[in-house]
Amino acid sequence: MSAVIDDDAVEILLKCFWEDGYMIMPKGFAAEMITTVRAKIEADDESTTLKFVSIFKEVGSNTFNEFRKMALLNRKAYKKLKAEATLLIKKFHMRWQPKEWAALKSLPGGEEQDPHRDIPAVEIDKARKKFSEIQAGLIIGLTENTKLVLYPKCFAVADPRRRTEVLLGAGFTAC
Repeated sequence: MSAVIDDDAVEILLKCFWEDGYMIMPKGFAAEMITTVRAKIEADDESTTLKFVSIFKEVGSNTFNEFRKMALLNRKAYKKLKAEATLLIKKFHMRWQPKEWAALKSLPGGEEQDPHRDIPAVEIDKARKKFSEIQAGLIIGLTENTKLVLYPKCFAVADPRRRTEVLLGAGFTAC
């Protein structure tokens, strides 16, 4: 496995996750794996190439955002990445179970997505009833300077004064 984080780091990162609402993990995936995944995504090969489609501007709306695209990672070509990401997630909490895998692509232009728009409230409620825990996403930077906009300590409503931009390097992860 290329994603290696020692137990002391896990404890510190989990503290950040529960207190701030997110954690940025050090480079957890080997450069070779990231390069391979990017090459597969960009390849002109039907067995690996992903079909990116526009996603909703806001979950549950009928308006699409032409600058944000998503493709499901449901091909065997991404099995190794998903296996290593699952091991990484399980290191933080054995009950955390990745269910859906998708690649997201943001194109230049367009408006910034409003905060708390990735998972609908209905899905969050279902997860809480079943697992008594929250849903989370694991983001793996596939390119240098993958920009994330975060709102530390804003769990229900985003406070614009807390807006923070984080740049992930290739192979770094955020949860």
